Amino acid sequence: MPSRTLPSRKILCFGGLLVGLVALLIGFAITISINGSGTSSFDILSEIPVLAEGMAHSEEGSILATAALDDDLDGLYFFDGLTGELTVVALNSREHRFMAVFRKNIVSDFFGKDKNGKVKNPKFMMTVGAASLLQRPNARFRWGDSVIYMLERNTGRVVCYGVPLPPNLKALTDVHRGTLEIINKIEIREVAVRGG
Repeated sequence: MPSRTLPSRKILCFGGLLVGLVALLIGFAITISINGSGTSSFDILSEIPVLAEGMAHSEEGSILATAALDDDLDGLYFFDGLTGELTVVALNSREHRFMAVFRKNIVSDFFGKDKNGKVKNPKFMMTVGAASLLQRPNARFRWGDSVIYMLERNTGRVVCYGVPLPPNLKALTDVHRGTLEIINKIEIREVAVRGG
């Protein structure tokens, strides 16, 4: 009697099904061994922290970012592309209230008093970074734990801003209103861009 062989496609299909079934069983076994307490795997995934610190979002010239300012003090950083105003709002995470607002119109920091100088349409970018700035001697404030880097794309100018926190900020009952301070400036583009 002639021997009958299965077509190779059916063997591959059966082999793929077998590999998939084995992978499913291994995944199930790993889940049980990791999570022997009886809680679901979704509980494990929900305990993984998702950190939004330092994340930024930009839309139509406005930029929004977050970063820590101090222990229990989170900062919301907002650049308004229509007005040129940079704002930082400090939220106390323990007391669930806004503690301070810091503002500064930054346009003159980039172009001087003549608004935009020779730049017709300034384009700003922003990022926030962690920084441990040394305190100035005899300062009436302490620096927040993050700084704001603003870049004007046409000129390549960068200005770094710090948040001057009053030492008694957490004891204040009213919202503190302050001004952002320039830490330093630099030009990072060495080649002139035409038509800026």
